Amino acid sequence: MKKILVPTDFSELAHNALEYAVNLAKLSNGEVILLHVYDVPVVVGDYPTTAVTVEDMEKMSREKLSKMKRELLNKHGDSVKFSDVVGVGFVSDIIEEQ
Repeated sequence: MKKILVPTDFSELAHNALEYAVNLAKLSNGEVILLHVYDVPVVVGDYPTTAVTVEDMEKMSREKLSKMKRELLNKHGDSVKFSDVVGVGFVSDIIEEQ
């Protein structure tokens, strides 16, 4: 079984790449791994501001990936296995861990 790692920022271009990966996975009996990586928000300035917490960012990312997986399953059925990874930091570091 082949694994295809698909980084996403939830943009239209990323969605197009995902569709391509899904079709490739169908041909190779592969698995598609959705990957979303985000940065920790840094508050800079003279006045305190409220930033989104790391936990909130992870929750939002997981919810978006879950929605994406549901849509893919509705469209493609169980012909492709889907999994997901959410990480914080540098994309290259997270990809190397996979």
